[in-house]
Amino acid sequence: MPKILFLTTAHRYDDDRIFYHQAKELKGRGVDVKICSLSSGYKGIIDGIEIESYPVLDQSTSSKIKIFKRVCDSFQPDSIISSEPLAVIASKKIKKERGISVIYDITEWYPSKRMVENFSFFLKGIHAFKFLMIQLYAGWISTHFIFGENTKKFPLAYVFPFKRNITLPYFPNDVYIHPNIKKLDPNKITLCYTGQISKEKGIENFFKAIDTLRKKKTGTGDCNSDYRVIKKGKG
Repeated sequence: MPKILFLTTAHRYDDDRIFYHQAKELKGRGVDVKICSLSSGYKGIIDGIEIESYPVLDQSTSSKIKIFKRVCDSFQPDSIISSEPLAVIASKKIKKERGISVIYDITEWYPSKRMVENFSFFLKGIHAFKFLMIQLYAGWISTHFIFGENTKKFPLAYVFPFKRNITLPYFPNDVYIHPNIKKLDPNKITLCYTGQISKEKGIENFFKAIDTLRKKKTGTGDCNSDYRVIKKGKG
């Protein structure tokens, strides 16, 4: 039975994409799967998937790498799927020793705006460049790439065009979906926002759109805006 290990620093062990869309799918296809996360604490087995997770997100980089290396040495995977550059870098040794595949699953911009927002204007550029170099280094170590969206292909898919990659979006599995269709009122404009509630993800533009519609309201009829914020959950 092939063994696949998921490594992640920023995502929980029960993350939508990692646990439900990837790990459970692989487990159903006869793969021995384990998840190691550094953002939440849990040890055990859920739906046949082994979990070894630690709440050490605030610890040093070297401490995090030691945990990943220990888990890799213990599980001895045939392939590793990493969600962040640090997880990829921690896999370098076992990749070299055993010749296994290290797959970088890229779903976020790296560096992102929030990674440099607390630095001064001058330091923003320096740190952004440093994080970009880390991203490129992780891309160099990786054997293959998984992209959550086509827009996330830059820059790795273009810097390393010879490495195989696939685009694996967040797919809606019927097992996790419960239809709740609301009939739209032809006399109302309904705005829907899906995703993380943050300025970086566009929540500010959502409310700007509402305000724009309100300002366009005429005296000859109603222009009501009915909006729903759908927070991303499991599935």
